[in-house]
Amino acid sequence: MGLGRLTAREALVAATVGSAFALGLSEHVGTVEAGKLADLIVVEGDPLAEPSCSATATRIWLVSGSASRSPERPLEPAFP
Repeated sequence: MGLGRLTAREALVAATVGSAFALGLSEHVGTVEAGKLADLIVVEGDPLAEPSCSATATRIWLVSGSASRSPERPLEPAFP
């Protein structure tokens, strides 16, 4: 890690858990847990190993409440 630079893991934590905590919302958002709200993206690859793969999300889900689907009927992405 260079001066003033975050690792991919640190950036992900800062953008999710850190932001939720700073806004006083960590009881509701910031981590993927039962009972919390979440916006999820699916990427091709490992964003911790190759952060640039996060720039080309293949699917985005906006989740409010609980969602459960079988593999035969996956959740539809909010934005293709």
